[in-house]
Amino acid sequence: ADQQSFEWDEIEEKKWSGTANLAHQFNARNRLQAGALVNRQFFKTDAAYQYQPQEHIDRSYWIYQPWISYAWNSAAANTQVQIGLHSLFFSDENQRSIEPRILITQILNPRHRLSLAAAKYSQIASPWIRRQPGLTEAWQLSLRHTWNVADVWSLRTGLYWQRIDKAAVSAAGPDGFSMLNVSEGPLAAPRFVYTGQGE
Repeated sequence: ADQQSFEWDEIEEKKWSGTANLAHQFNARNRLQAGALVNRQFFKTDAAYQYQPQEHIDRSYWIYQPWISYAWNSAAANTQVQIGLHSLFFSDENQRSIEPRILITQILNPRHRLSLAAAKYSQIASPWIRRQPGLTEAWQLSLRHTWNVADVWSLRTGLYWQRIDKAAVSAAGPDGFSMLNVSEGPLAAPRFVYTGQGE
């Protein structure tokens, strides 16, 4: 093998997860649910090029995602409203996000229903980025129609809109490298910052 092009990478990832849910049915029209998801993640990597060490990352962190949801049905049971509040707490640099969500469903008849949903979501950066740039946030809005063609067939159509906000970009300059277009990449990745333009 050509030793001049020798490259060696080793990546190790581990994750432990736990979840708990609690539900209370007040009556036929009102229901309350709450829960939490807890993740403990480990990420370790070593890289070498031409027998020279290039990068070493050894990180561990917690991700807490508590949530609460309230569901209401109309007396005729043709209108359903679900309101929720989710959150994400990332132990690395104490990042956090509060995420409101709502889902409204209107049953037009036994075969047709309309659903309108609005929600905020958050996402952490890839673990191989040494210095976390902050949470990327997204607002989503969708309108969906469901048609039950038969007892065993249904057709679902919809409109979907999403706005991504607080997406970090490379601090080295306007080179197009950002959290919007990266899922994995070089271990020696550029430093990221939020400039207010990553939308």
